[in-house]
Amino acid sequence: MYYSFYQKKTFAYFFQKIKIGKFKKEKNDVQKRNLKGNIKTYQIFEKKDNTNVLIEKLEFNEDGYLIKQSLKDEYKTFDYYKNSKLSKCLTFSNENVLILTEFFKYDDKIEVLKSKRVFHEDYKRSNENYEEYYEYDLRNNITAKIKKYEGVEYINTFKYNENCNNTDVYSFENSFFGKRNSKKETNNYPLKIKSTESFMSNNDEIAGIREVFNENGDVIVKTLYNWLVRRPEGMSPYTTTQYFYKYDKFDNWISKTEYRRGNLIEEFEAQIEYY
Repeated sequence: MYYSFYQKKTFAYFFQKIKIGKFKKEKNDVQKRNLKGNIKTYQIFEKKDNTNVLIEKLEFNEDGYLIKQSLKDEYKTFDYYKNSKLSKCLTFSNENVLILTEFFKYDDKIEVLKSKRVFHEDYKRSNENYEEYYEYDLRNNITAKIKKYEGVEYINTFKYNENCNNTDVYSFENSFFGKRNSKKETNNYPLKIKSTESFMSNNDEIAGIREVFNENGDVIVKTLYNWLVRRPEGMSPYTTTQYFYKYDKFDNWISKTEYRRGNLIEEFEAQIEYY
């Protein structure tokens, strides 16, 4: 295996790849984005100076799979096999110049994603081309991401629990240099899930993210902390943002406001068209 060398040449990665447990449940792209209903188009706008600025536009087919994603400076198109499995994703600049191509390969027997290959060609700076490879386990979880750029390999390997929740990420650049831990806790209504991510270096925690979600699966409190950033004496290393929502009849948010230290930071509006 390509990356077993980076995990101390043990069988640990092998057993992780075939680990017995719940199979990762297939979701369409609407469900992956925590959206509900048979959505045709989904647009997010940021409110600035009494005007709405388009942040993202998503277009779905009737089966709930993404066919086009439009962002500020680029857009993506998506092609599928007959079984609705993603086959290819193309990224274009707004001048219709091809920037990036992604190919997806599946296991023929169980139809789970086996690998993904990404070829990036910066049309403005051709010397910044790179390739990325992704590999997956038998439960359709990503197990490794390998990026090759200017003769250097950047590698991330991923570990999961029996419920297909990502618990650890190991990062390498020719040698080990970082680790990320993730943990999710289920709680009673109205605080459905608490999520904690810790970023480690040489087994020391250097930063982290803590999130609390509501019953609709949307973040209502996010706390960031970083022990490496120098601050004036007495200033807290924690930064907390609160989120408030308004929903439509399908429980998709159509208005989101963000507050930090009691001050309004950002406002967003979602416009949703259903089939």
